[in-house]
Parts: sequence; structure tokens; C-alpha cells
Amino acid sequence: MLLSSWVNSLASHLNIQNLSFSVLDPNSMFPWMVKALKVRDDAFSTRVHLGCIESWGLIFNTFTELDGGKMNMIKEDFSKHDRLWAVGPLLPIKASSKESNERGGPSSIPQDQVVAWLDSCQVDKSLIYVGFGTQITLTKRQMEAIASTLEESGVRFIWAVKDPIIKN
Repeated sequence: MLLSSWVNSLASHLNIQNLSFSVLDPNSMFPWMVKALKVRDDAFSTRVHLGCIESWGLIFNTFTELDGGKMNMIKEDFSKHDRLWAVGPLLPIKASSKESNERGGPSSIPQDQVVAWLDSCQVDKSLIYVGFGTQITLTKRQMEAIASTLEESGVRFIWAVKDPIIKN
């Protein structure tokens, strides 16, 4: 989507079916699409989003239960087709060894213990997954505030974190 925005427009112009993978979630992308259609200037962001709109299909790194409503709005207002897919959340593949296909980074809790704990959550089968993606790194103070709030809430949760930025 971002690094080769011209590809979608060219492929559409040549009647070549192409898919665009959006690194933005549908809620973030929607206002950009509105602006791109209104302004239609030669700005990079306009070209990127018009290229996505012109694609044969559009893939989002999300899941329907989270962003399905906004995906439907994009389908109805911009794409005029039903070739929109939610395929996420996609996690980075750990590149530590060729034989390993583990996802993500190291865990403080072994995988078998996490799975056993998840299997024990049979009462209402609900928990909260907290993750800020690969681009967000919290400060130590922010992590402590979130951790305290999660613990005080009493809900079951899994929190995917990176090492904090050391500053108060």
C-alpha cells in the first residue's frame, strides 16, 4: 500500500486484478479515503488511498468483529464491490531459526502453560487481549498504569508487551 502506491493505479488502468494490503485499520483508513475522493490532488496520501480504492480487492490486518462495520462502509461508499477481507491480526514471524515457525518474540510464560490457562477459562470463555502492535512502545510509567488497571479490573487478560522505554 505505502511503498508502491502507483502499482494499484497502474494495474487497474491495465485491467489487471490486484489486491491492496492496508497497513491501516479500516477506522483509520476511512477518513483518508473520504479526503482522497474530495481533494483528488497529487499528494502522496491521496495517491495511496485512491490506489487502494481502485484495487480489485482490499485486505485489512484486522478481524471482522472489530472493524466489520467500517469495512462495510468502505465497501459501500468507496470500493463498490465485496472483495474486502479481514485477515488479522497478523503477527511477525520470529526469524530465529529456519525450522522454527514461532510467531512473535520471547514469552515470559511457556506456550503450553498459556494454552492450559486458556483452556481453563471455560466459565464464560472470555478474556481481554491487550497489544499495541509493533510500532508502539510504552514508557515504564504507562506500562505500570495499564498493568495496575488490568489487575484491579479482575478480568482475565493476555498482554503482549515489549520492553518499556526507560523514562518516567
